[in-house]
Amino acid sequence: MHLKTRLTLLALSAMLAACGTKNSSPTLPTSAAPGTLLFSNPLRVASLTAADFQTQATANGGGALFTLPGVTTTYNTPKCGIDIHYLQYGTVGGAGEPTTATGALMIPTGGAGCTGPRPIVLYAHGTTTSKNYNIADITDPSNPAAGELGLVAALFAAQGYIVVAPNYAGYDKSALSYHPYLNAQQQSTEMINILTAARTALPNTPAGASTSDSGQLFVTGYSQGGHVAMATLQAMQKQGIPVTAGVTMSGPYSMSLFGDSIFGGNVIVGGTLFTPLLSTSYQMAYGNVYNSVTDLYNPLYANGIASLLPGSLSETQLFSEGKLPQSALFQQDPGGAYAGLDSISPASAAFAFGFDPTNYLVQTSYRAGYLADAESNPDQTTAHTGYMPPTPTSTTFPLRKDLILNDLRSPANYVNPSMPVMMCGGGMDPTVQFQPNTTVMDGLFAAAGVSTFAELDVDATANNTQGPKTFTSTGLTALQAGTMAAYAQGAQEIFAGGAANYTPGTAAFEENYHGTFVPPACTFAARAFFQQFQQQ
Repeated sequence: MHLKTRLTLLALSAMLAACGTKNSSPTLPTSAAPGTLLFSNPLRVASLTAADFQTQATANGGGALFTLPGVTTTYNTPKCGIDIHYLQYGTVGGAGEPTTATGALMIPTGGAGCTGPRPIVLYAHGTTTSKNYNIADITDPSNPAAGELGLVAALFAAQGYIVVAPNYAGYDKSALSYHPYLNAQQQSTEMINILTAARTALPNTPAGASTSDSGQLFVTGYSQGGHVAMATLQAMQKQGIPVTAGVTMSGPYSMSLFGDSIFGGNVIVGGTLFTPLLSTSYQMAYGNVYNSVTDLYNPLYANGIASLLPGSLSETQLFSEGKLPQSALFQQDPGGAYAGLDSISPASAAFAFGFDPTNYLVQTSYRAGYLADAESNPDQTTAHTGYMPPTPTSTTFPLRKDLILNDLRSPANYVNPSMPVMMCGGGMDPTVQFQPNTTVMDGLFAAAGVSTFAELDVDATANNTQGPKTFTSTGLTALQAGTMAAYAQGAQEIFAGGAANYTPGTAAFEENYHGTFVPPACTFAARAFFQQFQQQ
């Protein structure tokens, strides 16, 4: 879920800063009707020609975006200029309370294939702990959104797609005091809200005189954004909002099963950052995660943790100042009253980084309560053969009930997708594990008889013990599947271009797999997938 895409993208954002104009934006009100565009003429942050985009990017070390391994240069060479606007709109919080949020509208400019009716890509970003994340601000190279901004601008906006991307409620200048992290209802609602606001804004922009919405809509997102994208596809289908196709990338779709795996000792890289975001989100939405913060958190870290994230401290500061342990989510070999947990603390040597005898994050008593409920009321994928939805009603442990509510397999959310959908990820991902998420969702689609979905594992290296897949699809035409198979090979070469520099099991591999290796490969594959359904 944690995204820190680097490659040459920070260099690209530095280039864009030189071309942009930094202006102050009006102060947001504290609330507005969902989907309302708060300022009818949204601030244009930057206006770049295609030539400037490529020339300046290459001069500043960003040229690798246009010469990705396995990709012809003509495929990624920018053909469009980009106008980037800062959107401010009304939405809701996790408990349905009215609030405001901000985001970006990227409009392609230039000649053929850039103006006239253009498709929209609605993009959901990955987890960030930085409150000042702003995917519209290309004037600040230190902006924590720089990596995703550069990737999305290069692979979508500069290729003729209108891009709409929220910062999410709780970030940037949003009036909400917390972020509704992995809240399926809120985040899908907010995606629909910013899309409505962006469609209102587009005709009022300078580029809007020549670039319009074609009516084709593509939905995608990475990591946390993969969950958001899948939830949005489900919500839009239920509401009758037409979607041309979707690509969900490295998302935690099976929230109940994923939570059971983590609490069962299969901890993830970044878990000590994600847990406070999640607990605050669900506590604010449902009020049931804990009665006292020390019910959930070790007293060493409990003070102030409910309002810690998103915040102003960097990850390094969070760890160095003792706000959070760097990797230890649970107590190692707790013994005593919890001796029954010793054998899964850790579950195996591979997860030793997530445990410590004293400096751990989650109270052992809380973990024991969660696991007791999981044993009594197992996720149906665990309890039965085949890929089944989670147990919807019998669980009694509050956090687990919340995870089921936001599980994208649950009856409250799940719908057989009517639009083509591809799920992309990396089979050895130590952060959003492939098996309890992408593989399980793929299995559920197959069991439900969904006819137009695909799966891509971009990790085709020999290290991938999950059994790498080049490209698998169900119900897509031979032309689409054949074309995508070629692009899938390109995506795997992009991944391998970074992964070859690291050894699985090393700190560098663990820290970079999810945030650096996979995103450009899957984003490239997403655009290739969308092109199969795009009206020319």
